[in-house]
Amino acid sequence: MENKKVLVTGASGFVGQALAEELCRDNEVWGLARFRNPQVKEHLASLGVKLITKDAAREKLDDVPRDFDYVFNELALLGGELQEHPQPAYEVNAYFVGRLMEHCRQAQGIILASTGAVYSLSPLPSGEGPALTASEDAPVGYNMGMGLYSSSKFAGEVVATYVSRQLDIPTCILRYFWPYSSQGGLIYFLARAVADGRQVAINRRQPTWYSTHYISDCVRYTIEASKLCSVPAKPINVTGTAATHEELVTRIGEKLGKAPKIVETDQAGPSGIADISLLIELLGEPEVSLDEGINRVVDAIRKSV
Repeated sequence: MENKKVLVTGASGFVGQALAEELCRDNEVWGLARFRNPQVKEHLASLGVKLITKDAAREKLDDVPRDFDYVFNELALLGGELQEHPQPAYEVNAYFVGRLMEHCRQAQGIILASTGAVYSLSPLPSGEGPALTASEDAPVGYNMGMGLYSSSKFAGEVVATYVSRQLDIPTCILRYFWPYSSQGGLIYFLARAVADGRQVAINRRQPTWYSTHYISDCVRYTIEASKLCSVPAKPINVTGTAATHEELVTRIGEKLGKAPKIVETDQAGPSGIADISLLIELLGEPEVSLDEGINRVVDAIRKSV
């Protein structure tokens, strides 16, 4: 993508920041977020990103330009924030999607970041593998016990699909599965736990599966998805290699040269393998293998010690 006027919401977040950094190489990029971390705010400003400091749950978009060529909505309320402030989850993860799309209805395309957790990801009772290989046509949204984040993100997909049809806005919905980098994400946190000698709880009777992908692939796919926007909105799984929790921890330990402190647990987490055949057909294979991604994370951790 070149010479476009682009808006990235959630520009201070894990994927949003990386996306803004890449896009601003060849485009005019505006970044919207609360920017509670002054270092991130200063860093993006130094790259030329035009910053819009805004609380999407409470503030209107009246002062935000409307003439963007593309809009990447990476804004999300998740994690501990939901436990402390459960009500804004739907304001940010669902209602804001509609407000943003209506405001930026002139855009050539709107790319909405969603999550693979909209699928029902539960382990098989027998513990012999993942309960679901999730393709884009798998049932979604009926498992409301999946948590506030997942259900509110699914609601955001519903809003985006409706607004896309009503206002004829080309849209693409990306269901991310576990992006990570050398600074954050699932594999980084597992590697940090192993490196620090902390215990890692694993259920061997009901293995937990994770489909993961490195941040550079996540950003590349997200930008390329701008070519796939359509009416109605099209959902696409975005991720890479699948592996069990135990396999990831074991491989990380081998790379670090340190035996993981594994403790067994009876708790079974969400588990599933993403079907990325559509992603590969449309946008190609991931460029960073799981081994290479783990190597990058481990190298970064070693350098930080």
